[in-house]
Amino acid sequence: MSTEQALHHLDENGLQQVKRLVLGALAGFVIPKFFAWDYGSYFAIYPMILMGLVPVLTPHVVRQFLFSGCFNVLVTVVIADIFINQPALMVLLMLLVNLFCFWLMASGIAFLAGAQSLLAIHAMVHLGSYHDTPLTDLCQSHLAATALALASAFVAYWLFPDREPRPTPPQITKDSNTLRHQITIGTLLATLSFLAFQLFDEKDSLAAQAATLLILFPMRWQGIYAISIHRIFGTLIGSASAILIQALLFTWGENLTLMSLFYGLGVAWFAAEHVRERSGPVQGFCAMTALAIFFGLKTPGSDVFYGALYRFSSVCVAIACTLACGFLLHQMLEKVWPQQH
Repeated sequence: MSTEQALHHLDENGLQQVKRLVLGALAGFVIPKFFAWDYGSYFAIYPMILMGLVPVLTPHVVRQFLFSGCFNVLVTVVIADIFINQPALMVLLMLLVNLFCFWLMASGIAFLAGAQSLLAIHAMVHLGSYHDTPLTDLCQSHLAATALALASAFVAYWLFPDREPRPTPPQITKDSNTLRHQITIGTLLATLSFLAFQLFDEKDSLAAQAATLLILFPMRWQGIYAISIHRIFGTLIGSASAILIQALLFTWGENLTLMSLFYGLGVAWFAAEHVRERSGPVQGFCAMTALAIFFGLKTPGSDVFYGALYRFSSVCVAIACTLACGFLLHQMLEKVWPQQH
């Protein structure tokens, strides 16, 4: 088998991971829709983060996810409730939170906790900063989504366990300059993202906000640039798939059974691509989360085509702005803390 074929081969463990992702995604979509719970996008995305970014379910992974769930609520209440009328202090606190999250990710101590907290806190604080948002409902939905994601993960790993032991991931050592560079570029760009969405009053741009954070996960300029291209293509594919599904369903677009069937097929396709890529949150993962956000936010009578086009265009603009800021910041940081190559 050639190297290219090997990279795109879905082995037995990979197939099991795809099954787990589909089960978790369906649980996160069907249950909130059936009970008419708010903030469906949280329920849809959290299982993908838990079972997509990490291919195993160990006690350390569970502890990280539980810690993140509680930490996110605490931070949201402090920033979006106690200090809601002090914008300068809100930005300072968000900078400290970003610093903590990127330290967890860059140091390798708890990558999942840092990644999940970064995404959830930005979304929750931004949404919670609007006075018409019931903060209690928001936090309760987040905790419920965290619990449902963990429950679905336990069931998924019980039904579809790995067929063979996975190799231990290699330990990556970083010098102090590289560590400081990665933490700084991630922290500052994430803080700029929070500022931009607050200043431009972008309440309905969850996909764009998530995109500006997901592309920061490599924590180095070359990786940020590469994943940005994948994020754009992934979002385009995910949005196009959502439109296609709604067009196929036509007048049955509100039928939960049919929606779940097509949604599950879409997630399976993108999850398989994500597992084949073996590169973290790139094109397959981005398409999968774009589809999840679309269906998670979908409400009866909403304009499907406008929603998909709006999310794709907002993601492109947000990524372009993040790339421009990231390039300038990288050039400045290279003069202060040159990275190890």
